[in-house]
Amino acid sequence: MGTLAGAILLTALVFFADFAEIETLVYLTAYLLASYPVLVQAGKNIFRGKIFDENFLMTIATLGAILIGEYPEAIAVMVFYRIGEFFEDYAIERSKSSLSQLLQLQPERAWLKRDSNWIEVVPAEVRKGSRLLIKPGEKIPLDGIVVAGNSFLNTAALTGEAKLQPIKRGSQVLSGSLNQENAFEIETTQDYADSTLTKILKLVTEASNKKTTTEKFITRFASKYTPLVVLGAIIIALVPLLFGAADSQEWFRRALVFLVIACPCALVLSVPLSYFSALGAAAKQQILVRGSDSLDKLSRIQTVAFDKTGTLTQGKFQIVKIETTAEFASEQILRFAATLERQSNHPLARSITLASQAAKQELLTASDLRETAGKGISGTIAGHVVRAGKRSWLTCDLPAGLVNTGMTEIYVQIGDQYAGRILLADSLKPTTESLIKFLRQRRVKHLILLTGDSLKNAQQTVASLNLDDVKAGLLPADKLKIMENYRQIAHRQKHQVMFVGDGVNDAPVLESADVSVAMGQGGAAAAIELADIVLLKDQPQQLQQVFELADKTKKIVWENIGLALIIKFALLLLGAFGLATLWEAVFADVGVTLLAVFNALRLQWQRSA
Repeated sequence: MGTLAGAILLTALVFFADFAEIETLVYLTAYLLASYPVLVQAGKNIFRGKIFDENFLMTIATLGAILIGEYPEAIAVMVFYRIGEFFEDYAIERSKSSLSQLLQLQPERAWLKRDSNWIEVVPAEVRKGSRLLIKPGEKIPLDGIVVAGNSFLNTAALTGEAKLQPIKRGSQVLSGSLNQENAFEIETTQDYADSTLTKILKLVTEASNKKTTTEKFITRFASKYTPLVVLGAIIIALVPLLFGAADSQEWFRRALVFLVIACPCALVLSVPLSYFSALGAAAKQQILVRGSDSLDKLSRIQTVAFDKTGTLTQGKFQIVKIETTAEFASEQILRFAATLERQSNHPLARSITLASQAAKQELLTASDLRETAGKGISGTIAGHVVRAGKRSWLTCDLPAGLVNTGMTEIYVQIGDQYAGRILLADSLKPTTESLIKFLRQRRVKHLILLTGDSLKNAQQTVASLNLDDVKAGLLPADKLKIMENYRQIAHRQKHQVMFVGDGVNDAPVLESADVSVAMGQGGAAAAIELADIVLLKDQPQQLQQVFELADKTKKIVWENIGLALIIKFALLLLGAFGLATLWEAVFADVGVTLLAVFNALRLQWQRSA
């Protein structure tokens, strides 16, 4: 409002300039209305010891203009400076809105079953294994498995896809999804602090905190640049007088012009604004980026390592066959395995559980459950210790002649006997091949598969995608060691390494990578928490969008830096020789800042895929 009032008074003076007796009073009023916030901020910064910033430069330049009677120029500088600030704030708020939409996913209440009653609690009070009622029109507060009822879920806020997802008993549901039809009950599989939505929201709140190398350089540059500008203005104002220059007011005016032109607003604001706009643009495409430094690193990625199951492949396994021994039936093996696997979030476990539900089996009760990442799960069922997992997870002897089928194999042991194995097959995600093709065109040197699956199964994926290398049969510690070796080699060549994964098994290696990427919808909460980038649609093609956004952001950042430096240095020379007025100075400061702001906003205007 103050800026608008100042602008109106300045316009009025153009038409009523003959009223000299009130002219000065109106000018000063207009100046104070337009500049009050800047003057106050400059004063506060001086008391805090932060003297040399854009508020200080604007203050001394405009007060100096008033001292030499150039009132319209002083008011114009402040009015246009405030207009520039308005558009900067608009750009930041536009970027924030894309991120804040994700924060609105957070449910405010949960219906918890306590004894035989449903009571309303805040989601943070809910623990793993609790029974929750999800009413129509309510958001799911925690991850869980449906234990009663059926409905349709709207997962658009998480995945960006508008189509409804049918759910029934045994379906896994993610926190943040909206129940569109019937009430149903779930058993939570995570504490509130460990749920998918909580991890995503934590990542959103951290998104703007990490600065890039470019941003840090500009901040350091401005802290040294501004004092030098003030010193330069003092030299322009005083040195000519020492050599006998007669027109002191003219040299003082040139010094003021120099100060306004040299204000580093365009540099200081446009670089972080460009990255912030990029974070907002990514959020619109259902991609969460933990900080702008992650975008900055992408240009140096020359090695990309992938997990297989749930990352490059669907992670939706179909049971092809259940092999049994003479003592056990296939239905028994499936029932025992599903009783164990329903407690796990692994894609293989979900597939086995769903197959059991499709067969309308009633699962048993398991106790003493123990899951070892990358190996398998065990527990006691009906008095028998049951183990399901890799061949090496079993403690019993295996039949002679048991060969690797090339499919994914889950071995089952009941008591001290080998019972059989479940053979499953998976398929590539629809956009996996297009991502690999894009990375090849980008000249990424090394594309590697790191998986806990068998070598024979992994080699089929490598051959179909033409990857460079494969390491199979890996435990989490093995993946971590291999990734550290790749990092050391890459860093010696001034390159960086990316890892793309989705599960709990991937958490250690995600943390060790230079840039880590996790699948958000089907990924484990631990992976989401550690990742630098989360792909909420679970599609590899989103990684291509991240690379393209990073390239565009870097281009815009350097366009803004180049634009600001070229125009400012050109007009600084003109100002020093008296060939530029305060009006040109206003363009050099506010005009260039606005151009940089609108250039950064182009990132927000691109279509979301």
